[in-house]
Amino acid sequence: MYTKFYHGTTKKMISAFSTIFDNIKIDIQNGKEITVPLHYTQGETFLYRINQYKNDEATVKPISLPIMGFELTSMQYEPERHTNTMAKIQDRNLSNKREYMFNRVTIGFNFELNIATKRFEDGLKIVEQIIPFFTPELMIRVKSVEELEQSTNIPVILTSFSHQIINEGALNSSDIRAVIFQLSFTMKGI
Repeated sequence: MYTKFYHGTTKKMISAFSTIFDNIKIDIQNGKEITVPLHYTQGETFLYRINQYKNDEATVKPISLPIMGFELTSMQYEPERHTNTMAKIQDRNLSNKREYMFNRVTIGFNFELNIATKRFEDGLKIVEQIIPFFTPELMIRVKSVEELEQSTNIPVILTSFSHQIINEGALNSSDIRAVIFQLSFTMKGI
């Protein structure tokens, strides 16, 4: 019962979540197409780094907008999806040595995706490439346990959406203005 194991499940869920948003492209003002960068970071980090380093390019390269960042905000046990833990999951290949593991514990992973742009329209261009896929959920396939050649379909649900406009300083000053879109998701993980 107390055998040491590690399948990297939480790490796989974070990685799988990031792949949903890793190739979003938009046209910006001058007609160029850009791929919006995606980072694992808190939303407030965008504005902090922009304002802290905007005049001091020698120490750290300033962040250019638009940019996206996501973070795992919480995890919770989901007893309504729980199945018998004594059931075994076996490997899919027919080798002589049959590998197995006991049934998984059901965990919900809550993520927040933050999108920072200078122009409201750029934010809408990004958001419109995300929201239509969550009707009501997006299914992604995750290779959960390599040793058993086990893949699982995981639903990702968009739970809330909001935005805010942030002006630093006076409206006529040269301080950074940013539009932040915040999208919250629940991933019904394993």
